[in-house]
Amino acid sequence: SNYWGEGWSDEDRDIHIAKYYGEDYVTENAGNDAMLGWFNLQMMTPVKAHSGDNFAVHYGYKDFFSYVENLPEISFADGEARVIDHMYVCNTNYTLNQLYMGVKSEAGNNFGGNWEGLTDDAWLKIVAYGFDDVDADAYADPISQIEFYLVQGKDVVTDWQKWDLSELGAVKKVRFNFLYSDEMGGKYGFTIPGYFAYDDVAVRFEK
Repeated sequence: SNYWGEGWSDEDRDIHIAKYYGEDYVTENAGNDAMLGWFNLQMMTPVKAHSGDNFAVHYGYKDFFSYVENLPEISFADGEARVIDHMYVCNTNYTLNQLYMGVKSEAGNNFGGNWEGLTDDAWLKIVAYGFDDVDADAYADPISQIEFYLVQGKDVVTDWQKWDLSELGAVKKVRFNFLYSDEMGGKYGFTIPGYFAYDDVAVRFEK
C-alpha cells in the first residue's frame, strides 16, 4: 500500500477517502458506512512509508474462534535459510480507529467482545514464528519465536518501530499471529482488527 494520513477518527476516515477517491465520492455516499466503510483505513498507516513510497499490510490471525488454518507468512523463494535482521512495523489507521473510537463493523454497529476502551492492563502483540522448512504445513512446530508489542496499556504504536528479528535465527519462512489481552477479546475471539503494517525487511546474506 501507499495509503497514509494523519488521524484515524471517523471524521478523519472521510478526509482520507476523499484524498484518494475524491470529495464527490464522500458527498454522494454520506451516511452510508457500507460504502465509505473501513477499507481505506485498513490499508493505511498514520505516517508515510518508512522508506520509499510503499509498505506491506498484514492481515490474519488464529485464535480459539477463528477458522484460519494457515497463518500469513513470508518465505525465501529459493528455500534457503537466512537470518532476518529486522523489519519496521506500525499499527494501521483501522486498528487505531477501533482501539480509540470503539469496535464497530462496516455498517457502523458495535459488535463482539467486551471492549470498553484501552486500560492500563491492555496489550496486543505480534508473534513471529520461524520455520526451517519452507513447506512446513499449518500444524508444523516452529523452531523459534519472538514477540513485538503494538499496545502496552495506553502506550500504542503510532509510527514506525524497528523490530529485531535476528533471534529467530536462520529460518526459511516466518509466520505471524496476534496475541491479545482479555480486553481485546470475547466469546467470538479477537475483537480488534488483525492488521499491522511492515516495511524495510532487512535480511543478512553471506559475503
